[in-house]
Amino acid sequence: TTTLGEMGLGVPPSEPTVEPRIPRISAGESAGESPGISGVEVEFFELFGKETRDLLADRKRVNLRYDGKTVHARGAVRAMVRSAKGFLDILQKGNKMRAMEPTERNPNSSRSHSILRLTLVPSNDDAKRGSLSLVDLAGSERNYETWFHTSEQHKKFVGINQSLMALKECFRAQRQKFAMERKIRENGISEAANPANVFVPFHSSSLTHLLRESF
Repeated sequence: TTTLGEMGLGVPPSEPTVEPRIPRISAGESAGESPGISGVEVEFFELFGKETRDLLADRKRVNLRYDGKTVHARGAVRAMVRSAKGFLDILQKGNKMRAMEPTERNPNSSRSHSILRLTLVPSNDDAKRGSLSLVDLAGSERNYETWFHTSEQHKKFVGINQSLMALKECFRAQRQKFAMERKIRENGISEAANPANVFVPFHSSSLTHLLRESF
């Protein structure tokens, strides 16, 4: 999972931005040229609080379901691409559907989070699928920056911040689980330090729900 956003999280400042490399990944360096890869499935979601909307289907609301291994978005469009142009066309289509509004900080600010999910489709049906999630997090705002918001804008502001808080809590819980696992490796099994007892709140927001496989 690569996280982008106003602070460029996940992209070192000394390296070129990730966007120019994505068409080559999505096209499998021209799909047919990559051994064992027949194409790439693309899903594009807008996330707001506990809502998930499909940016490739006119922002239709979809439901997330976890089957124990994978998080599925029921009813979402899964577009197959086999070229860099095909990928860029889908990216442009989805970006046009995103909710954007001016804020105190930014005249063209995204009012939701988004996840672009790429899944490599192997030529052999028995082969495993690889996936890459690109995340664009909407920037959080301080209370004094929302004084002139309408009620609808304030609702979006709350939804954005709640999702970011849920993401932080998932990271905290995962860190706690890793610490327990390390203690078990070093000191042996202990019921008091059982990682299975740590609750990770993936269902607190659609953002963390969809990113569950990345933790």
